[in-house]
Amino acid sequence: MTKTKSKSPTASKLRERFINKALEYTGYQTTNGMENTFGQRLGLNGKPWNGLSIDVVASEAGVRLPVAHTVSTVALAHYLGHGFFHVRPRRGDIVFLQTSTASEFGTPHIGIVLDTKRHAKDGTIQTLEAMT
Repeated sequence: MTKTKSKSPTASKLRERFINKALEYTGYQTTNGMENTFGQRLGLNGKPWNGLSIDVVASEAGVRLPVAHTVSTVALAHYLGHGFFHVRPRRGDIVFLQTSTASEFGTPHIGIVLDTKRHAKDGTIQTLEAMT
């Protein structure tokens, strides 16, 4: 009997799987303030959930991330420290955003890059985010 080796999905297929899974949550809203499905699943209900949603969506899509996104500053430090930061975003990248309402040392918001067509021209990207 011959064993066939299963082929791992390519990076681009994993990115699309990640995006498609995230899009399934479009329009999701919390109940009772900050109570949410992502926090419930990770044992962190009632906490800010934009990073939690990244972790849950990645898990559901079968995408292994190198770090948890529970605390966005920790995840950002990991990516910066391990050379994952780049200035030309790609579809499916995790993006860290500083919001206009956050203080200089505020916690960055996290999203997923959907479209970069205008990035080279004017720096605009389209993202999918939780808690917005």
